[in-house]
Amino acid sequence: MTHKDSSLPRERAQMIPSQVPLPPGVTADNVALGKRIFQGASGAACTGCHGADATGSPVGPNLASGSEVWSDGSLAGIAHTISSGVQKPKNFATPMLPTGGANLSQKEIHAVAAYVWTLSRGIGK
Repeated sequence: MTHKDSSLPRERAQMIPSQVPLPPGVTADNVALGKRIFQGASGAACTGCHGADATGSPVGPNLASGSEVWSDGSLAGIAHTISSGVQKPKNFATPMLPTGGANLSQKEIHAVAAYVWTLSRGIGK
């Protein structure tokens, strides 16, 4: 007997975060805040270079690929890259200003780093 459950995709989506634990000190609320900031809240313009879905553009790298260029991929490494920017990109002509040129607090930087961390593991979409 087969049974179609229309809620199955949603249930699977909810299971994914539990399969990959968030780093210590990171909550789902942090990730949600980071996503809002990434998408333009707080004056951030991350999507302008990294694309609306963070898969990159001609001026900024794919953050969802899991391929780390400027850090070890840890939450602290990603936060450091966001804080300090990238003055001489390896594969792009345009540098990234510290905090992408936005005036972000440490809490906001941590939230964006948490969101990018989840993206690079395929769970923050």
